[in-house]
Amino acid sequence: MIRKSLFLTVALISMMACNGNAKKTAETGEKGTNQESTQTQSAEAVKASIEVGSKWHDGLEWFQVRKDGDVLVFFGGTLHEGGAVFGLKANGNNRYKVVPALWENDPEMEAEASVSARGMLGLEPNDLTAELKAFDGKPVIVIKHKTLGVRSVLLSTDDGMKALDASMQASMAQWMSGNWQSADGKRYTLKADQSYSFPSGSGKYKFEYVYDTPYNVITLNDGSHWSVEAAKGKMTLTEVKQDSQDEELWEPMNGGKTISLSLSQEDQQQWRYGFASTQPLTVGMIEGYDKEDLRIMRNEIWARHGYKFNSPDLQQRFSKVKGYKPVADNNQVHLTPLEQLNAETIKAVEERTEEW
Repeated sequence: MIRKSLFLTVALISMMACNGNAKKTAETGEKGTNQESTQTQSAEAVKASIEVGSKWHDGLEWFQVRKDGDVLVFFGGTLHEGGAVFGLKANGNNRYKVVPALWENDPEMEAEASVSARGMLGLEPNDLTAELKAFDGKPVIVIKHKTLGVRSVLLSTDDGMKALDASMQASMAQWMSGNWQSADGKRYTLKADQSYSFPSGSGKYKFEYVYDTPYNVITLNDGSHWSVEAAKGKMTLTEVKQDSQDEELWEPMNGGKTISLSLSQEDQQQWRYGFASTQPLTVGMIEGYDKEDLRIMRNEIWARHGYKFNSPDLQQRFSKVKGYKPVADNNQVHLTPLEQLNAETIKAVEERTEEW
């Protein structure tokens, strides 16, 4: 039976373990040279503040803000259930200390204060700090661990749950987008706007839901349901049906099709992760990508600026891309503050181990 989705939230998956050095954001080969924040442009001035009543999401959980004394309490949850909470205590200059907080206003409803937001599970609050940043005038909260680096990136929104749902669907659609080709030459196209063009027809697909959460099963205009798995330039479409006794389960259809696809040659010659240079990435937006794809995504940020790689596989990967023009001196390469943050976030997700 098909149960695991690449984008299921806390209700379906266990917490992640973390390891490694989160500062290494460019894969440069055997020398292992780090490219750190010194090679970025100046950060954008922050004019916003964290307002009581404001709403946020990290691509996995939504939050609303209230104030308990001198602590800003972020309380919320997944699309399926509540329970996520953490507090921020101001340190000045848009910087904050992460502290335990109560999900409910009424202390009698809670056993004790905690930090239970997804990206911070199992970590000591004393090791976590937050900073309010701005990109294109939009506020972003970045939470970091003192040794593990980025743990969470929160985006401001007008509607927490609705925005989280839209973000999850958009991230999944981006993850599976591309021009894909079967061994017999048939073309299957999936676009980030949730449109598709298959040999059997075209139109708009919709995501099915499991535990109120978008799932990696899509429904086409003809009513057929397909599970989608994609990694390392490959995609598998499996025709599925809903389990008759458990609507939260999808299983392969008897006599249904399984279609193996590869990314088209023309797509291999194009930048694939341009969004990583244009918008803040949350953990939830990229958590469903394969570890190898995350490595390519992170290094594509550098490649778009002409970074010259030592790793043979990265040299081979980006030499196919028409827009890649390696520079003579990597000291000429400078990331924007947004790109630097995204590279750190991607690296942090790469280094996490998920146990399902």
